[in-house]
Amino acid sequence: MPLEQLRDEFQNEIERHKGIMVEADDNHIRLQGEIEALGVVPGQLEEMQKRRGALLESTTRCQQQAIDLGQKSAAYLVELEKYKQAIGARFRSRLLQMAFLLPGAVAALLWFALAYLGSNEMVTGVAEQLKQSVQLGSGHYQYLVFAAAGLGLIAFILWIREMTAKYRIAHFSVVTSGYLEGLEKVQQHRASGYDLALLDIPASAIDVAIDDAEAQNLRHKMARQQAKIDNIREASELEVTWLNEVSKAESELAAEMVEQINKEEQRTKIVDGLRFEQGGHEQALEHSNHQLKVLKTAISLLDGATENLATAFNREVRERTAQLLPMLTQGRYEHIKLDDNLNVEVLSTEKGDFMVFDEVSSGTQRQILLSVRLVISQALARDCVKGDQFLFLDEPFAFFDAERTQAGLNGLTGFRQLPQIFVIAQEFAEHPQQFAMCIEIDRTATELIA
Repeated sequence: MPLEQLRDEFQNEIERHKGIMVEADDNHIRLQGEIEALGVVPGQLEEMQKRRGALLESTTRCQQQAIDLGQKSAAYLVELEKYKQAIGARFRSRLLQMAFLLPGAVAALLWFALAYLGSNEMVTGVAEQLKQSVQLGSGHYQYLVFAAAGLGLIAFILWIREMTAKYRIAHFSVVTSGYLEGLEKVQQHRASGYDLALLDIPASAIDVAIDDAEAQNLRHKMARQQAKIDNIREASELEVTWLNEVSKAESELAAEMVEQINKEEQRTKIVDGLRFEQGGHEQALEHSNHQLKVLKTAISLLDGATENLATAFNREVRERTAQLLPMLTQGRYEHIKLDDNLNVEVLSTEKGDFMVFDEVSSGTQRQILLSVRLVISQALARDCVKGDQFLFLDEPFAFFDAERTQAGLNGLTGFRQLPQIFVIAQEFAEHPQQFAMCIEIDRTATELIA
């Protein structure tokens, strides 16, 4: 029947999807083995790229710090020379100022005393004594003015030179602060160990030995302008050399990592391709698993529908047999029961209970089976063929007596989907009225006679 055919098709589809799942699972396991054989660590490529980027960034920073420190060191040493010159110039300027200011002041006082105090009666004696001591005439007093003015001008020039030296000294303090700040940043960066950690090497791998305590002590001396030029130059050169060595090592390692990163990228691409292929098999697994659930649900529904149809069919057979069976058995049996395997039990009116099929006589068995066959033929013609059909019965009453035969013939009428029934029998006691036509056959006859 169509439901059974459909169930078989669904079952075949289930087996097909099971095969797909087995194949997809095998492929998934195989691909997983290939992925594990490649040994790609998740996130390793990103870490390598990140490390190389950090190396390049650190290389640029170290190179720039080396250039800046070298330039600042050279500029600082130049300013240090100027600072020391300014210290000497300030000292000399102060001494010379005193050397010229004192004579100038004396000349100015003499000129004032000789020019303006001579007319004063109270100091006339003093003025005369000054004139005799200086031995200048009244017309030569102005030379004292010129001498005082010249000496004062020289002292003023020396004062300007002192102010210039003081400005240079103050400016050197600013230069020193800037240089010390840059030097301290470089030393702090070196002391942090960031570059060594990035290179994954010990401090001894860099062939430059720097004592942090000495470097700090030098900075303190520089802040007090007590450091020696040779010490400053040597410390700066050591720091620059260290930066250059580190930047060189970082640059070389970054260059070496290019090939490693390229290889890792190739392996990662292969793994990505394998994982993509795995994803396809996973989708196939999920799809087939979903289809299995759908097909199993469909089979369950089909089984339910088949069971309902079978139940309805059995009910119809029982009801229709209940109408036909009493006619065939002269009212002794009315109802039957059919299980899923079409095993028959019959209700005996005499015993008031169902009897197993083997408990009744063979004649009654034939009557019951004839009744069941007729009812089933009617149902099949109606539900499967969906149209009228003829029924061909070969010797249905072979072991019936006349009474049972007549009862059986009476039961053949009334089937709507079986309007034409052919009954073959060797003989009838008389022509039953139920037949529309009787055809007698003789072995020697060449024509059928109705």
